[in-house]
Amino acid sequence: MVDWGFNLTATAVRANFLVRPVPIMLHSLVLANYAELYSGVADWLAQFTAKLTPEHRQQHKLFCLNAPETLVFDNMNATFPQFIDIIAKMNDAQFYAMTTSWMAEKPFFTSYDDVLASPESYAAFLQQVYADKQDKGIDGEEALWRANYGYLTQPAQLRQLMVDFMSMAWDKYLAVEWQRTEPMLQESAAAYSQLSFREMDAASILEAVTGRNMRDKEYLADELAKTTDMIFMPSPHLGPYISWISNPKNNEDIILYGARLPRHAQFGSSALNRSELLVRLNALADETRLRMLEMLKHEREICAQDFITALDLSQSSASRHLRQLTASGYVTERRRDVAKCYTLNRERIKDTIQALSQFLDK
Repeated sequence: MVDWGFNLTATAVRANFLVRPVPIMLHSLVLANYAELYSGVADWLAQFTAKLTPEHRQQHKLFCLNAPETLVFDNMNATFPQFIDIIAKMNDAQFYAMTTSWMAEKPFFTSYDDVLASPESYAAFLQQVYADKQDKGIDGEEALWRANYGYLTQPAQLRQLMVDFMSMAWDKYLAVEWQRTEPMLQESAAAYSQLSFREMDAASILEAVTGRNMRDKEYLADELAKTTDMIFMPSPHLGPYISWISNPKNNEDIILYGARLPRHAQFGSSALNRSELLVRLNALADETRLRMLEMLKHEREICAQDFITALDLSQSSASRHLRQLTASGYVTERRRDVAKCYTLNRERIKDTIQALSQFLDK
């Protein structure tokens, strides 16, 4: 067994594969706000945001600041319209708690009185939150934060804004997209449900589903160590990435992954196979990423700064390209001291060529 850098207690974890519209479509709404930062996600996300009016775009940004993701655990089996109705019927105290409870999870949180004392204190808090996201190219908008602070002081108005936006998004865009993609999602979940994950710990299950080493991801270390129930849900829009929603009440987690079949699966619809191929080929359809792979062909390992220097890239641009190559499985990542370093995964390249050949030979 390869030493991944830290050990996890080998605790058996329950893994389920489900398809539910509320977590999946709610996540897609949030992901659409950041789609341009993640190469390889579905084109539908950019198309969705492009169709929004300026007013709806502002509502979309405010919605993402207050997205009710933790509510999905208690409303897993609701339809999306039912979920909207649940939020609409919340009283002000319940809704306010829902939109602010995430703050207490931050290590620099002091008290709600401190954070929400003024627009300035709220903006200062969010500045610290977004400081952790800058390596992904995610910057906050102070004007948006101040606008959101105004809504937080009027929770009934914010609740109505979110209900109106979700209703519009579902009626005009999400319902049709759900109908189109649900069969593909059901097929992916059913295929993974046939696999056995008995007596496996969380890290091993995650590796089996994603095909990637996730044990050295610092942001996942705590989640992997404490989770006992992993609910995997395929996403039609997430591409090669994964996303994690934790239940604050217990050790239950929802892990969204780009809809695909398990490796070496012997069955699959054209839609699902085509979706997986698009994810893989998209990662190769870029000159910079191909040059990165070409550099790795000649070197056993290259660190991020060397790519930045050799290819004259900004740090955010290099991170975006390397993030997609890593998520797609073409390179493996490890930390060497403080640097992130990469090696070429030749097996994944051969596997992609074989998958394309099989797809076209059918």
